[in-house]
Amino acid sequence: MAVSDANSDMFREMFFEEARELLETLDSGLSGDGPPGDSPKRWDPVYRAAHSLKGAAAMVGLAGISQQALAMEKALGQLRTGAAAWGAEISQSLGGQRARLVELIDDEEKRFRAP
Repeated sequence: MAVSDANSDMFREMFFEEARELLETLDSGLSGDGPPGDSPKRWDPVYRAAHSLKGAAAMVGLAGISQQALAMEKALGQLRTGAAAWGAEISQSLGGQRARLVELIDDEEKRFRAP
């Protein structure tokens, strides 16, 4: 195995670990009425999780995951700035986007770990 292949595998491994942590942050932030508090800035940690997932996926060449995280980041950015309000429609949309993100990550991880 070439050094670059070993590095690539190491970075992918790190990505999958970090992705699970970031998905947990998305889960907790998107549950119920969203993060506690009244300020739109309460969305900052959830927004940062989507942003970090987008960038990490792009760094390891997982464009589909990066694009899905970007879609979430944009919607969360609207909540974060107060341009949108949390409600049933955005909750369902973000929940669906998060589910798709999990599916994409799971599929990529299975391919990565396949013999």
